Amino acid sequence: TTSGTLDISRYTERPKQALGAGVRDVLIPGTPLPLPGDDKLMLLWSSAMKRKQRIAAPVPPPQAFLAAMLGAFVLLSAAAKLAATFSHFEGTFLRRNLFLVFGCADLAIAALMHHHSAVVLEFTGAGLDNFVLLLMIEGVAFLLDAIFRPRKAKSA
Repeated sequence: TTSGTLDISRYTERPKQALGAGVRDVLIPGTPLPLPGDDKLMLLWSSAMKRKQRIAAPVPPPQAFLAAMLGAFVLLSAAAKLAATFSHFEGTFLRRNLFLVFGCADLAIAALMHHHSAVVLEFTGAGLDNFVLLLMIEGVAFLLDAIFRPRKAKSA
């Protein structure tokens, strides 16, 4: 930490670590990765005091939902960076590849939100169905454009 802020650059600047942290947050939130200080970062999701020391505790369902959403967006960011860097050099096909990434991400995030909707409804009294529907529509639109729009390579 520097002046009260967390240094998350280790997750955002290294794709392998970002992918690992994203997958961890979606599937098993609160489980530290073998990265320096990651066990301490997990205390953000859930912790308890034991003998005047903060220790990790089981992650409650509302925090697990937030961790899963954060992990999903970390994965989206990493996938978009990989697609932009390594997929296609020409803008038309690069855009298509990014639309594939965004469409798949929208559908995955919609599924994740649907999976956690009962917890959110119980905890807040508000449902996620509208957000799930909007993400599904957006994801399908991205995928349909990426798959069915005819594209021609631009001449150099």
